[in-house]
Amino acid sequence: MVRVFVSLFCRLSIVGIATLLSACLVFNDVYVGGVPLASPDAPLEEVVLYPTDAGQQGCLGGIGAEGPRILLIPIEGVIGDGGILERDVTSPAYVRRVLDTAAQDSSIRAILIHVNSPGGTVSASDLIYHMISEYSSRRNLPVYAHVADLGASGGYYIAMAARNINAQPTAIVGSIGVIMGGFELSGLMEKLGITYNTIRSGENKDTLSPFRPMREDERARLEAQIERTYEGFLSIVSNGRGDRLSGDELRNLADGRVFDAEQSRQYRLVDSVGYIEDYIDTIRREAGIGNASVVAYLPEGTPAHNLYDIGSRPAVSALSRLEAMGLVSGYRLFYIWEAGL
Repeated sequence: MVRVFVSLFCRLSIVGIATLLSACLVFNDVYVGGVPLASPDAPLEEVVLYPTDAGQQGCLGGIGAEGPRILLIPIEGVIGDGGILERDVTSPAYVRRVLDTAAQDSSIRAILIHVNSPGGTVSASDLIYHMISEYSSRRNLPVYAHVADLGASGGYYIAMAARNINAQPTAIVGSIGVIMGGFELSGLMEKLGITYNTIRSGENKDTLSPFRPMREDERARLEAQIERTYEGFLSIVSNGRGDRLSGDELRNLADGRVFDAEQSRQYRLVDSVGYIEDYIDTIRREAGIGNASVVAYLPEGTPAHNLYDIGSRPAVSALSRLEAMGLVSGYRLFYIWEAGL
């Protein structure tokens, strides 16, 4: 057991050091397994994703092009602050840049949130939801959401900005809830003969310290905080789905479970089940925008050429994703389905 924990912490340190060294060595790009990842401030490139014969306009060269367009906003991977693993983390900063760029394009008539995420931090999920909701209200644009593979926790939270949600037939949806977790190492330290000394201004200053057991009064306060955050999640879902899902029905479903696409439709967590191209036809009809094309603003160099490789990115370990989010550095509140990492 001691060997397992020591190995874990060595691994965390190695990942952090290796990532930072990689960033220093290649300056604007980070290489993981030999594949370049775009830096957070990489220029955005306009990519026409559908129909594929519409072509690619280049680095924002198509803004203002003729014909109505649907803006696809990808919510891919974990939802967090981003940073050097931006292509594996959807950050509020990236979504803000997308919306600011889209504000220059008068041909955009609808928004499609493309969700493939296990969720992420509470703050980032809420901020992205707020950004999309505010933007769509200001521009008077209808918002739709499509769950491509996984729409769990914070991913589902963001989908609440949409008035209609579709799930791919093989998608997983749900995990409505809040989680907080971290390591408590006092037992390991005792076995290793390590003593941690701290001088604090109050008895609660070191709450959640990994170097001592949690007191019962601390646990009670944190559980109350979790409950308040959970109620906030339920409120957002009620705002988005309240006309289709009663409060009692929602609470019965919001225990952290995930559901397959058909169950999600039956429980009214989503409105339809189908493939994205068929869903785009539905959006076109409902929004009255004929043969509108689907465009996205992606970091320059992102290898996406159609609707099905929008989430293409190098295989990065779950440990690296967690480190990029800050999950391994301390306790934080998350809307996340850990099994989906």
